[in-house]
Amino acid sequence: MSTWRFGHITDIKSAEEEDRELAKIEMVTRLKAPVREVFSYIADFRTLQDYNPSVLRVDPIGDGPPAVGGRYVVTLSMFGRTIRPVLTIPEMRKNELIATRLDAFIPAIEKRLFAASGNEPEFVFRIEFSSRWPILGPPVDAILVKLFAERQAQTEVRLLEKHFNERNDQSRQCDENR
Repeated sequence: MSTWRFGHITDIKSAEEEDRELAKIEMVTRLKAPVREVFSYIADFRTLQDYNPSVLRVDPIGDGPPAVGGRYVVTLSMFGRTIRPVLTIPEMRKNELIATRLDAFIPAIEKRLFAASGNEPEFVFRIEFSSRWPILGPPVDAILVKLFAERQAQTEVRLLEKHFNERNDQSRQCDENR
């Protein structure tokens, strides 16, 4: 079962965001798989389109495994249009955190946090963004949270739950039937 929260925050700031608020949506759930398996799956950006229906394609810029500084061209279908923003990894800690920055019309930071609790990690998915528009920014950001970010977060978490939880529930049922 997942939970979600949204609103404006000012406590998570980078140097360039010092003077503005970020809109935020956050979903929390438990996934029935070891944290290293969940982290590996999500860190492989080729799987992004499996749990984010807006993603049509992900192409790495350069070679090598995902790491801080890694960049990808993400082909998205948003608001009836196809766009190709660049996704950058500003922060990554194995089995703990994957942070990505999407440089699009309205830049967004997505954080996927993993906390081990026995064999089932708690997974937190957070989207933070700011249009940076004077005066109109906060109301526009609030509308975007409701129209897009909330739905994206709910869908991503639901599809990850389906991928990890239903598969493991089916494995347990097979084991019990033996």
